[in-house]
Amino acid sequence: MLTVEQKAKLVELSSRCDNFTIVLKWKYPFFTNLENLKKPEKVALIGFFGEQIESQLSEDVKANFDLIIYFKADYTNFSSVYVDSNTITIPELNEFGDELVQIVPRQNIDFVETEEFMINTLCCLRERLGLPGVRASDIEHLRNKAILKNLAYEKGIPTSKFAIVDFKKESSAQNIADLIDSSIGIYPAFRKPISGCGSGGGGKLASRKEVESWANERLAAKDQSTYLVEECLSGLEFWACCCLLRNGTVKPLYVIYMERDYTMPKYFQTGRALPFFADRFEDLEDVFPNLKEFTLDCISKLNPPHPHPICIQGFQKNIGDSNYLLTEVGYRTNGARGSARSYPACGVSQEVALIQSHCDPDYTAEPDPNRPTYHECSLWYPQKKGFLRKFSTVPGAPHVESSIEVTWRVPLNAELKDADCFADFIVSLVIRNENKAKMHEDAKWLADNWAPKISPN
Repeated sequence: MLTVEQKAKLVELSSRCDNFTIVLKWKYPFFTNLENLKKPEKVALIGFFGEQIESQLSEDVKANFDLIIYFKADYTNFSSVYVDSNTITIPELNEFGDELVQIVPRQNIDFVETEEFMINTLCCLRERLGLPGVRASDIEHLRNKAILKNLAYEKGIPTSKFAIVDFKKESSAQNIADLIDSSIGIYPAFRKPISGCGSGGGGKLASRKEVESWANERLAAKDQSTYLVEECLSGLEFWACCCLLRNGTVKPLYVIYMERDYTMPKYFQTGRALPFFADRFEDLEDVFPNLKEFTLDCISKLNPPHPHPICIQGFQKNIGDSNYLLTEVGYRTNGARGSARSYPACGVSQEVALIQSHCDPDYTAEPDPNRPTYHECSLWYPQKKGFLRKFSTVPGAPHVESSIEVTWRVPLNAELKDADCFADFIVSLVIRNENKAKMHEDAKWLADNWAPKISPN
């Protein structure tokens, strides 16, 4: 796996470094420029990256690493991660780990991941090689949606009504519908696999009849999965992002939020752009009163391992209300839609918080005083069935005054499907303005009035 030159570099680094922080990247590049990363002198920062992302890494990002090792990633089963985020294995990672422990003392090695579907992969590697860091059992209560919901209920964390449907134990659609009726009692409900991510495998259940139809379909397919079914919430969805510091404290960073009274199924069904706004907790007290207190209470009761980024996902049902409901927990960075907004929002790159909280015992995730003065948000347009025959022009003045950065997520002439998870987007826009109100106004105008043109053939 390792070349002679790479082995020599690792030997040289091991002679002067007592911490090897190794960042695994499989599918996606960094979503920030690793702004304000300050690596301690005796830390070696190593990248183990899929070679397919090399062209997407800036020279500024690469300059932070003492060594980057590329491998050819196999994306054959990529779509499976949205239904079960624990499915990916990387033979090259195992080879690298086996060779690494022959060069670097095990106690000095700390692997970290930036992608949700790499969490279990690294847990398995740590356990097999006896490396420091979390095991799958340490964070199962945060990642398994069924365990999390039951734990939240036991700990008194407010959450929506729910039922757990285990198809290994169920044989009757009527019994499943009875369980959901008795546990939730109202429709619509929402179903999702307990180990899924990015809304994969999820769907709305509008009535008991739809529950029975879905259950019969799963039973006929001999599905052995377990699903969380919960009350379908409306209101304002949020992701409250923090950093778990090595000293045992928690640093609240920023909040990602969307539009009130829109849900993921509604966005996917209508094709409306999904907006992602982000601000510091203290800048949103009028919108989300006491959200910091709710977030810290959830973290205290769930007791996640330090250090690491963490995200508390929930809903505010009523405007100005502080009675929040927990939906999920992300023991990770937030990907393209969340991490990318972190540095402009709060002066801390979430990816830097991940790396530096692991490699620097004194790291406190303080904001960069030189962070941008502009405000930014993003719009992500979900796919609708058809073909992308042209890259539509995004409107500018007089309709929109903000600057707009456009990234097409599919190639020209691509055949599209109706989106059903976070892998299915056509184009994303980043909207920037020095005036926060104007940024919001422009984002709403674009979501209301513009979408990429999709041809039926």
